[in-house]
Amino acid sequence: RRRVKEGVETFRPQDYPVFLYEDDKVNPDNLLSGFLRSEILIRAYRAVMIGPSAIDGRGTSTRATKKGNAQLNNMTDISIPSISYIVTLVHFGLSSQGTFHVGGDLGWFDYHGFYRSIVDLLGDECMVQRREALLRWWKG
Repeated sequence: RRRVKEGVETFRPQDYPVFLYEDDKVNPDNLLSGFLRSEILIRAYRAVMIGPSAIDGRGTSTRATKKGNAQLNNMTDISIPSISYIVTLVHFGLSSQGTFHVGGDLGWFDYHGFYRSIVDLLGDECMVQRREALLRWWKG
């Protein structure tokens, strides 16, 4: 942590935090096991895309007053870019940065690079089966 604060080391977008993994556990023998399957991501997705009243998974509340982003933007399906968007928002929410900056200049975390690294990783041709399994899990 000290080396990061001093600028000797920097976090790279490819350094995925444990909150992205199911039960916050990373399998060192298989870094993709449980990747993007954490409870915090599911709750954040529901809150942003469906609306805050959907966080507990029981649907929208009768007190809900605003549409979620999915409805506002005519989104009908979960996608890797929408999951990556939520991952980026959660990362920012858990960080100590006071404002959201897309680029990684001036010591700010590179959120654009972080987002792209997830989209690009799961968009790779060799990841078709993993991508499809992940999307099935999210839709589950």
